[in-house]
Amino acid sequence: MGEVYFSHIDKDASDDYVHFFSVREWAKIKRMYRNPVRMASIISGRMLIKKLIAERNGNAFTYKDIEVLNGTDGIKGQPQLYIKGELTDISISISYADGYVCVGISDKAFVGVDIEKVRLFSDCFVNMFYVKENAETINCMNGIGQTEMWCIQEAYLKAMGIGFEVGLKGLHIRLSDLEQCDAKVISSSENGICQVICFVNRD
Repeated sequence: MGEVYFSHIDKDASDDYVHFFSVREWAKIKRMYRNPVRMASIISGRMLIKKLIAERNGNAFTYKDIEVLNGTDGIKGQPQLYIKGELTDISISISYADGYVCVGISDKAFVGVDIEKVRLFSDCFVNMFYVKENAETINCMNGIGQTEMWCIQEAYLKAMGIGFEVGLKGLHIRLSDLEQCDAKVISSSENGICQVICFVNRD
């Protein structure tokens, strides 16, 4: 249904990369100058998408031809892929965690990816972000289970284009629910990182 790639973040990514980005893209990146780690993450994720899209098209497009912009203003909202200034129907998603970046690309389904460092959530945190029914189940899970559940919900939100602002309490999704919805979820955990990819049919 799509392609997913997982890579290390280039910690040395800096303004030397400006030549690979359009003016609109660099406006997004410049906002992260005060946070070098976040800036390196954003550059690495977008460079990976540019590389993959360029290769898929036989390198017919330059990196500047391929833009990753967020929402209508290019800064906030779901990332969207433009080629030579035209919005494409290719679904993309990006996630960062603990020195890694993960990107998803699909022209057949809506894609959402999320990666997180495996950790055990506090009861307070779980109760804040989950409805009571889900919170009781998640509080009984180990760190891998809790992190996987978090990633599944966030990846699903990204694939649906809803945005995290809807809040997990508004989603009401359980692991068992995925068998009855139109989402295909792939999950794995290695090197202390949980990775979840969610594909949702376009129909």
